[in-house]
Amino acid sequence: MKKKDRKILKGIFSELSNYTYSELKSRFEKEYEEKLKIDTKYSNDLNIEGRLEREEYITNLDSHQLESFKFVVKSIQEGYLFTEDDIDRLNNFTSRINYLLKSTSPHNRGMADQMNNIKHGAKINPNAPTFTLKLDFNDSANQASKNKELQIHKFFNNCVKSKSWSEFKSNSGLHSAFFDKSFEWKLVYVFSNIKNCQEKTNYPLYYAAWQVIAEWCFDVEYGNYDAFCEYYRNIDFLDDPKLLHFSCYYYLLRLALRNDIRYKDLLESKQEKEKQNIIKELREDEDDDLNIKEENNNNISEMATDNKFYILAINQLSRIFSNVRAGKEFEFAISTSESVISDSAISIGDVLLAYVDDKIYYQFNITDKTNDEIRLKKVFEIEKSIGYSIDEEGVIKEITKEEFDSITSKLFNQFVSETALSDELQNETKIYIEEKYTGRFVFQVLKYLDELDELDKIKPFFRKNTDVNYTSIKADDVSLSSIFKTSENVLSKDELTFNDGKPRFFEDILFFWNNENYYLSTEWTSGKDSRLDLDNFKILIEKYYPKYSIYEQNGKYFFSDKILESTKIIQIDFDIKNFQNACKNAGLVYSDKLITRFASSLMTKPFVILTGLSGSGKTKLAQAFVQWICQEDSQYCMIPVGADWTNREPLLGYPNALKPEEYVKPDSGVIDLIIQANSNPELPHFLILDEMNLSHVERYFADFLSVMESKEEVPLYAEGTVENGVPSKLKVPENLFIIGTVNIDETTNMFSPKVLDRANTIEFRINNDEMAGFLGSAKNLNMSAFLSEGANMAQDFIKLSGNKSFTTTDIDDINKALINFFGELQKSGAEFGYRSATEILRLINQLDVLDNKLTTPEKIDIAIMQKLLPKLHGSRRKLAPILETLGNFCVNGDIKVIKDVFEKVDFNYTNNNVLYPLSLEKIARMYKGAIDNGFTSFAEA
Repeated sequence: MKKKDRKILKGIFSELSNYTYSELKSRFEKEYEEKLKIDTKYSNDLNIEGRLEREEYITNLDSHQLESFKFVVKSIQEGYLFTEDDIDRLNNFTSRINYLLKSTSPHNRGMADQMNNIKHGAKINPNAPTFTLKLDFNDSANQASKNKELQIHKFFNNCVKSKSWSEFKSNSGLHSAFFDKSFEWKLVYVFSNIKNCQEKTNYPLYYAAWQVIAEWCFDVEYGNYDAFCEYYRNIDFLDDPKLLHFSCYYYLLRLALRNDIRYKDLLESKQEKEKQNIIKELREDEDDDLNIKEENNNNISEMATDNKFYILAINQLSRIFSNVRAGKEFEFAISTSESVISDSAISIGDVLLAYVDDKIYYQFNITDKTNDEIRLKKVFEIEKSIGYSIDEEGVIKEITKEEFDSITSKLFNQFVSETALSDELQNETKIYIEEKYTGRFVFQVLKYLDELDELDKIKPFFRKNTDVNYTSIKADDVSLSSIFKTSENVLSKDELTFNDGKPRFFEDILFFWNNENYYLSTEWTSGKDSRLDLDNFKILIEKYYPKYSIYEQNGKYFFSDKILESTKIIQIDFDIKNFQNACKNAGLVYSDKLITRFASSLMTKPFVILTGLSGSGKTKLAQAFVQWICQEDSQYCMIPVGADWTNREPLLGYPNALKPEEYVKPDSGVIDLIIQANSNPELPHFLILDEMNLSHVERYFADFLSVMESKEEVPLYAEGTVENGVPSKLKVPENLFIIGTVNIDETTNMFSPKVLDRANTIEFRINNDEMAGFLGSAKNLNMSAFLSEGANMAQDFIKLSGNKSFTTTDIDDINKALINFFGELQKSGAEFGYRSATEILRLINQLDVLDNKLTTPEKIDIAIMQKLLPKLHGSRRKLAPILETLGNFCVNGDIKVIKDVFEKVDFNYTNNNVLYPLSLEKIARMYKGAIDNGFTSFAEA
């Protein structure tokens, strides 16, 4: 943290320290009451003894372990001297104390998982900064080093006898290596728990987050437990039980910090990385009981035995329900019929099934309700017919659990059938794993993925613990601590179990990698945010294996093709009229032909440049189309191009020279977009480059220009050097569409022929009639009206884009026009090659697919305008004669192109003698520019 930031924070904390407990309780009255209520519920008085009285919440200790805990606590209080006969009980205490703390915290908050390393026989390994378990020694040399091994019963006795940590250090007889700063803090944490059992009024627990507050507010040295205890004892304004109110006091201080405007301003002024560093140093990234939940929402699953089940037939709401992602909550208001079910009968935790014409089924859990509406959490969506119906639409009807089970069984029965699947069912979502028990389920999923790709997508996130016998997974947004135990040798059953014989790791080897066997932990939970929780595992797997889904149904866990996290929408044929109407309704003014040209161009080749008059709607058209056709906003990125872009780093990132194992992804999100597009080839993805020519396109966009034609992968770094999940080579898939918007002025750069040759260029102009129409009916834009309205056409859009057919209708007329233009353009060096000729024929075909009412001359006109004219630029002497000839190609009859068209201000381009009005109008403007300025180009301001 920077000195100036530390000074600001010190000033804030200094002021916070002046608040009395009473003042904070008054300021945050509601939060205080909730905090006190929920802590009392889970842990009585927050002390170890009080927590053991809350057996109903202690999920990580069986009855034998619980009795062992109580024995140790009582023995400490009575001054009993532990012997070697108590080793198992004491090992149980140190290995499970953090689980006790977590179980009796409503937020699963512990002190330090590393406390479980402090066991009988633990010794300091001078070659590794960790505790390792004692080995069998027979030689006398090793006997001399016995004081390097922890004797757990003597450790406990010395803790009980010592009045302070400094006294313990002086009298313990432990080797000095145990008090190295790398290890001492683990011992201190255990010491604080033992002393809290012995005398709870004088020895508080020693959470790291509390140490931070004590240091910043009250100048209590961080890591000095003796000083912390002395400070705690001298606090005389707290209510009883003291530790419980001490926790509330520190919680309210943190609330005051988070509400301090100076603290908020400090964080907002920082870049994300620096901001997170501040948050981390202050332990604000820890839960620290700062998010008190409503008691009735703590664990909805506890009410499962009393759940009621409802069904609702719907017709008009399918798009709304489909746009909600699984796992997301939303408000829902619906009228109910008293003759069927009353509002008051619906309760939190109940289950609602909804269906559309026996075609699509949804399941929702009811998470909250008011007099007017209920709050739903989406569980699944599946497209299937099972022959179910009820008489009335829009009415919530109660059904029995048996009827609910029957419906869901029919919906999912094909996934678990042992008989051969029909061709129709083989196209349905497939379930690969079904398992009742969490740990076994995780084991089977990882085994499946190991056979699939040897877990290559998540192995970059494997991290060795300080104790190198254990491995964790640390990804950007997921942490699975000590998920694996590793060994070069095959481990015995005893080495994989607790001292009480309870399995800690599965006996079967999960996989072999880097010369080590990997054993999976058995200590899994579901929905409790523990160090190994299925919710975090689900996030990890579904992010890096996006084709798969993990979910729970009827008490079992399923691993299947992706059906939950991406919304399944019934697909229909792509219809450009739908988008044209959406633009009109939203207040966007475009001609139908312009929209058709835009969509046809994207379908021809996934690179389109929009140029023309500033403020004419180029960016809005791109934005509207992607929002209309995309199911989720993760399918597109809209990026303003910077004037300082001189290489590919703003789009593709770069290898970190200081950390070779790290690849720095750009903030733009382009890499994530491309990875997602590769993983979901059936859905379109879009990259919008706004003000694309503010920098030289050839510099920052060269990789994309190259792979558009070669279909090769973009190399990012040397294979085998990076470990943070970014592939060494990146394929730019065909379902990634790139749209660039362009303005022309003194701050922008011109395009080279190789850029224009690879794109369809669409010019935006506004004529008198269009402006008059806009002014006569101007209204505010409603961009939200586009959201996912065309998502049900997305897959057909991808299918049409994959059509590489050439047009065959009127091919002679088309070829004749192209040959005429080729000959004239060749005179200026602007002729087109085979690639452009091919893409012109494909464009004409796609135009016909979207609008078969377009005539052949209209389609030729569009192709000339978008693929041939954009490369024209040069002096008057060079281009004037060529433009005259090109103008003549665009008309029939006796029209003299210079006199009747170029020199005439009010020429009617809709004249029947005009073959190609778009092209002729553009050629006329270019000719006028050449005459007036001595130079002309396609690009205009």
